[in-house]
Amino acid sequence: IPPLTLGSQSSYLAGYREHNSVMWLVLNSAWFCRKGRKEKLHIGLPHLELITNSEKWNKKKLPIIGVLHHPPECLDDEELNSYDGRRNTYDFLASECDMILSGHVHGELKAPHTMYQKSFLFTGGSCYSGETARNNISLLKLDISSGTIERRTYEWRPGDGEWEYRDKYSKVYS
Repeated sequence: IPPLTLGSQSSYLAGYREHNSVMWLVLNSAWFCRKGRKEKLHIGLPHLELITNSEKWNKKKLPIIGVLHHPPECLDDEELNSYDGRRNTYDFLASECDMILSGHVHGELKAPHTMYQKSFLFTGGSCYSGETARNNISLLKLDISSGTIERRTYEWRPGDGEWEYRDKYSKVYS
């Protein structure tokens, strides 16, 4: 996998790159995730500013998909709100992206929402966290020509040992 671009550097942890007519903006929300800690995490305003200030940054020529490991509820309050003139990191991310993908949710499936400006936020589950744990996955198909996202969802049924298609959350979004 080719590295991402982060300023004038290459990185495998944060940055952006174009692939298959989509611009991927990747941020590492696990910077401060130690010993199972999953709260008060940061996605990195300085990294996001470095990416979006680049001469080569997309400026909406292609669909932009933001990717980060943790959902908003795991982030530090500073990442979700503006204090002392500091920009709201998550709103800034949403203003740059058409879709945001985040995972690390070991609960039930949920419909995506557009809580953050115009971006669809899809939170994904874990595809495996044990034989008896609730696991779920989403398969997403982006159709650039029609401007739609098709989502197909599946949930692990521990009692049956099978993945079940969940049509309630499998939809096409404009």
